[in-house]
Amino acid sequence: MMNWQDIVKQLDEKIKVGDTVKTKKGGLLGSSVTRRQGKITSITIAMEKDDIAGERNSAVKVQEYDLSLGYQGNITYKDEMADGEYWAYLDQIYEVVK
Repeated sequence: MMNWQDIVKQLDEKIKVGDTVKTKKGGLLGSSVTRRQGKITSITIAMEKDDIAGERNSAVKVQEYDLSLGYQGNITYKDEMADGEYWAYLDQIYEVVK
């Protein structure tokens, strides 16, 4: 379970393509939690406030991003265990593996 220190820690992390991250999806209202770990293959930042996933044409692909900026967007990453590629919102990253 993440506590407030984990959330504060996340705000100071930087990510870049090629980094390994851990993501967490779900857990709201008793839903199951999916945790994955993988290498980032792309980072997309939204340029419109109602584009939470960075899917519109105005979104920008970047090589590096500072999570403390709090922008909306997503990453795609290759799961090292499941041999698949997935995506996650930027706020679903809970750890950058050093």
